[in-house]
Amino acid sequence: MYQTIPSIKEKDDFVIQLTTSLFDPSFAPVGIPNIQQFCIFNWYYVIMEDLLLCRFCHMLALKRQGKMIGIGEQFEYIMRDESFIWHSGAI
Repeated sequence: MYQTIPSIKEKDDFVIQLTTSLFDPSFAPVGIPNIQQFCIFNWYYVIMEDLLLCRFCHMLALKRQGKMIGIGEQFEYIMRDESFIWHSGAI
């Protein structure tokens, strides 16, 4: 989808550019443009990714309580797939 849907491609391009520049060994959070980029990186990964994790925790907790079982199973499938990708070395 990141290649065919423009809005998803734009987000993917943004994240790749942001991550690539910050993992450059010569990057230093010095100067306004670099500090802004560092803040955007932290905002995106710390805030946005943590919010996603909270949704996972809430949905899985509801499933354990016997509520919203179907969507809880979908979240388990996502976790299984992402776990496989990370542990298989595909990333």
